[in-house]
Amino acid sequence: WETDFSEDPFLALVEELRAEISTLMEDDPSRGKDISKKLKKSSIAIAKKGVPIALRVLTSGLLNIDEKSEDQISELVSEIAKERVDEYSRRKNSIGGFKKTLKDLVSVLSKGEGSEKPLVIFIDELDRCRPPYAISLLEHAKHLFSVPGIVFVISVDRTQLSNSICAVYGERFDADGYLRRFIDLDFVLPDPPGKDFVHHLFETMGIFDLLDQRNHHKADQEKKELYDLLNLILPPLGLSLRTQIHIFSRIKIVMMTTQEGHRIFSKELALLTVLREWNQPLFEEFISGTVDPKEIIDVLENASGGSIFLNRPGWFLEGYILAMGAEVGRISPLIQTYKNRTKDGSADQFHSREKRAVDVYNQIRKMEETGTFLRATASRIAFSDRFLNHRNS
Repeated sequence: WETDFSEDPFLALVEELRAEISTLMEDDPSRGKDISKKLKKSSIAIAKKGVPIALRVLTSGLLNIDEKSEDQISELVSEIAKERVDEYSRRKNSIGGFKKTLKDLVSVLSKGEGSEKPLVIFIDELDRCRPPYAISLLEHAKHLFSVPGIVFVISVDRTQLSNSICAVYGERFDADGYLRRFIDLDFVLPDPPGKDFVHHLFETMGIFDLLDQRNHHKADQEKKELYDLLNLILPPLGLSLRTQIHIFSRIKIVMMTTQEGHRIFSKELALLTVLREWNQPLFEEFISGTVDPKEIIDVLENASGGSIFLNRPGWFLEGYILAMGAEVGRISPLIQTYKNRTKDGSADQFHSREKRAVDVYNQIRKMEETGTFLRATASRIAFSDRFLNHRNS
């Protein structure tokens, strides 16, 4: 997708291949340069457009047809037809030369290996390209690179790519059937284990390093809270990997734009950022105080990973949500329910419902004492919008 700034995906694909030839053929650099030049020459011949016939037809339309004889018009039509035939022949010959050069490349690369090995070309995140670009690239890869020994591996969100195809050809277009013309074998990569991916994002996006650099007396506590809460919330919700990356991108921006020595409010940051990316309308209602926090809890409980509320860490999360809602004036009746169960002594330690009431209410009281920072965190998240331009996927 990083090459879709180009108007011609075929030339982009050829140039990326030429860029790798020197590495692939480092044992025979002179032969590599020769093949690279041939690829460039033949690809330009294929991409080069012939005489702009349509323009000539339009130009003739500006003339006074009445002044043209029938013979002149017939001669013009014949000339255009001949030009089209000649252009077809030139293009066909260029394609033949291009494929021959590709065959030579495959032959040279597999020489001396004992067995022929394919030249594998990886195309990553094709679904993120502009729809016309993605379709054109598929067409060119199929028709111009169909050479024995060349294999394409396309990394793609198939649903998203199908949507792109339908955006070009219409909603009722058989996108799946269309893709079968190009894809011989499908292999679905399993998602990594949820907590492993969360840990991976903490490391690769530099969140651990940013947390270690925080000059604040509660920095270690906030580091643990942020890590534990994201590991609690994200794996059960079943969010796409890309959405989780968006979440961490936003968290990183919030951390980098928070003044040194100030707290990042890890509990609020984790919960609100996930909610913002997962369900933006609900997020907006929550921070504005127009929704009962219990509705947030209900939505989470009904999600694919709602089981998080069946254990004690989930009860603490429930307490966070109820306490933060109270900050914006939405004191949920559920708080009073939990308070009553705690005061009347019915909190049987062996009854999960009552244990939940005690833990949730104790967490609410704890956050009331230390304070919640929903408004401050929501403001930081809103500021991060200036740096992010994406849609959830």
